[in-house]
Amino acid sequence: MLGLKANPLFSGILPANEVDLSEHNEIGLAPTEPVPSEKQNAPLWVTLLQVVLLVVLIGIRYAEPVGDGDLFWQMAYGKYMLAHHTLIPDHTIYSWTPADNPYIYCSWVAEISLYLMHQLGGLPLLFAFRYSMIGLTVGLLFLFARRVGWHRRAEFWLMATWFISASYVGTILKPELFSLGFMSAQAYLLFRFRLAVDRGEKFRPYLVGLVVVMAAWANTHGVFFFGLTALVVYAAGELLNLLFSPGLALKPEARLPFWLALVGCGLAAFLTPYHYHFVLQLFYEGLSIVGGSQSAGDKAAYQSLAAHLPIWKALAFHFHQYMALAVVLAGVLCVWLGFFGPARGKVDFVFLALNLWFGLIFTVYLRSTFYWPPYFLYSSLYLIHVLRGNPRVGPAWSQLNSVLDFCFVTGSMAALIAYFGYIEELAGWFRSDPVESVKWLTLGGIFGLAGTSVLYTAWRLSGGQGAGFLEPRHWLTALAVVAQVFLCVKSSQEAIQKPYAASWCGFGITYWNPVDEVEFLKKYHPGIKTIINDYDSGGYLIWKLFPETKVMIDPRSFPYRKFWADYIAYEHGQLGLEFLERFPDKPEVSLVSLKNTSLWRSYLKDPKKEWVPGWIGTAYVIFVRRGFTYPKDAAEFMPHRFETLRNAQKAFQLYQFGMESNLYETSWAVLEVMKTRFNSTPEEKRMVANLQAYKDTIVNLQHKNLDTAIQAQEKCLEYGQFFNAGLLLEMYKLRLARLKKEGKNETDPLYRETLERAQNLIQMANSRS
Repeated sequence: MLGLKANPLFSGILPANEVDLSEHNEIGLAPTEPVPSEKQNAPLWVTLLQVVLLVVLIGIRYAEPVGDGDLFWQMAYGKYMLAHHTLIPDHTIYSWTPADNPYIYCSWVAEISLYLMHQLGGLPLLFAFRYSMIGLTVGLLFLFARRVGWHRRAEFWLMATWFISASYVGTILKPELFSLGFMSAQAYLLFRFRLAVDRGEKFRPYLVGLVVVMAAWANTHGVFFFGLTALVVYAAGELLNLLFSPGLALKPEARLPFWLALVGCGLAAFLTPYHYHFVLQLFYEGLSIVGGSQSAGDKAAYQSLAAHLPIWKALAFHFHQYMALAVVLAGVLCVWLGFFGPARGKVDFVFLALNLWFGLIFTVYLRSTFYWPPYFLYSSLYLIHVLRGNPRVGPAWSQLNSVLDFCFVTGSMAALIAYFGYIEELAGWFRSDPVESVKWLTLGGIFGLAGTSVLYTAWRLSGGQGAGFLEPRHWLTALAVVAQVFLCVKSSQEAIQKPYAASWCGFGITYWNPVDEVEFLKKYHPGIKTIINDYDSGGYLIWKLFPETKVMIDPRSFPYRKFWADYIAYEHGQLGLEFLERFPDKPEVSLVSLKNTSLWRSYLKDPKKEWVPGWIGTAYVIFVRRGFTYPKDAAEFMPHRFETLRNAQKAFQLYQFGMESNLYETSWAVLEVMKTRFNSTPEEKRMVANLQAYKDTIVNLQHKNLDTAIQAQEKCLEYGQFFNAGLLLEMYKLRLARLKKEGKNETDPLYRETLERAQNLIQMANSRS
């Protein structure tokens, strides 16, 4: 009926004696024997295709330069610890501003490892390490799926693709990357232990592995604390299973070793240079966040960091869509377990507890989004193992290709893509806070889709026919492959065409870091002792210029909590440059990020006129105190730097700074680069046309061609991306004054039109304010 049975692409999925769907399309057929396990695999070529798709996605999606400056101060810590033969770094030595030491930061394993890798192979070795860690997590998933018998199922490779995409934050080159591996290893060991107990295999090596992982993890990254919570939640789930679902509880012989292993993991967390103090700090820090008792500096630090944004504020990462898919599948699996689970195990409280805990954390901070994916996938695969081992599972092959099921699954996938792909547009229809609108629309969509899927699955299973989503079906295999292709193509396209801020598809170091600017400082400010800088640039400055140069602040944040709240106000242009007056040192150089519009405007508009732009790099502006003079060749340092720009957003920021600082030659040079490098998509073409129109405005004003300048700025208003309402209003006033001087009044068409446009412009400005 669907025209798929005879398709040779799916030969090997269906047995030779399958009932023809042209005569039977729905429910109500007599059940036959369970599907043999060897017949539940997709054809080998389908599996190989999906593996290739995943490898290509990883290759493209993670072909990224080094992100923020965290890697560099982490490596500086590693260098310090090796040089001073200590595992406890001194937080205060890198800055000329007051810094504190009480905060414990224990990541010496990651810091020394990253430093040594960089010393041995530079950035290429670090990028290779990133790929290898991602490969390790996929390899562990494959090993577990193989034990469950799902490694040749198309649905597994689709979910592996989901796992890689949803775990993005954990793949960044810094200690989080180690935590991605440890979190995956812990989830693997826990459920591999559970699987070994069920099958009567040796299980103690997995428990020992848990203790070893915790001991290493506690010395590598603070996320080990969430690994501890995972063990506690897992243990709570096991207790609930023992009480309410004994059919899914651990066998008696495994219970004591399991509890001893948990105690061992708890003790292993204290095996750091700080012993129990580190765990207590993390515990009290978590309580202060939940209880709202943080200090002003701590609160400002958490609120100001992009990594601490909730997923509702960062839709470009697609975490809300990943969450929707996981909730739907979790609901379906729970319903399936309720119908066909063991007689005394209809609810797996381990599955529920882990996914509720990490699913909640998933929504809170972007930084925490990589905690949930491994636990969701391993717990789901374990449920599949339970269901496949139950003799009551095994619907008739004739029921596996229901047209109704095909339509429902296809429709659900289409609804998920359409609804969550346009959720920002939907949120725009509401007058409330856009973030809150996105949040509630997302939650409503997730639970609406999940509720529909759960009810549909329950209805299909309640007929006693056994139709469900666990057995292989040729159309489900096809849908899984199509969905994986869509996800891979979409992710790869975005990685190439829409890279994140200051990044690009390729390798190197992103524009978060002042790479070109440091080279300028080395040449024209040799031996500089102190420098004013922002949060983002400090890590790279520490790595490249310490100990000769000390920074004002850097991405560590924790040594500067006493003045962090005021620093954020300074960075956002709310406090002004008087913030710098609190410090006794008066550095001659200030490094200001081009993306920080509010801050560089504070420098340009400073009433004291103390600072002037000294040199513009590709990511930062070097401001110097008025009166400081450079050699003549300084202006020509790295003259072709703008020609290598690889990010359209950064190019736009350069253009904007050049315009507002009256350094028009910089803007014109950047515009020429944009015409050749960032002028392919409709959005880019519109932007380039907008910036060209703004250039025409300035050039015509310089040549006193007022009417032509007005026409060009009206084009900018039409494009709506880069426009100066005040400038256009002043030009309207000049035209009206000229017309009045010529004896014209409101009876003149041009005078009347100009006056109306000026009035409309004022109304538009008032409505926006």
